[in-house]
Amino acid sequence: MSPHSESVGESITRYRLHEFGFPAPEEQVSIRTPYGLFRPDFIWRDLRVILEFDGRGKYQDYGDTQQALIRERDREKALANQGWIIVRVNWESVYLYPERLARDLKRAFVRARKL
Repeated sequence: MSPHSESVGESITRYRLHEFGFPAPEEQVSIRTPYGLFRPDFIWRDLRVILEFDGRGKYQDYGDTQQALIRERDREKALANQGWIIVRVNWESVYLYPERLARDLKRAFVRARKL
């Protein structure tokens, strides 16, 4: 468990990271960009890799869904423009098919080391 977790999905994601032997990430760290301050769920600062858990609430509980999606795309673009590699997971990939999470994150780590 972590006091930084903002959802059950993040807690399960953290469990899967441990299960697959990934190094412990920093959680909910603020990153400043020209478009504002953002707090990704998990980061590996040395590799500039971000892991985001996408639950439905992120897009449906805080106003207009279309606007939420646009804000999320702007956020991701701002982070990518600063050299961050973003990996997204959802309920399906952490609960039903965790090997997808492991595969996608490993690929991001490999890509980060090549940059």
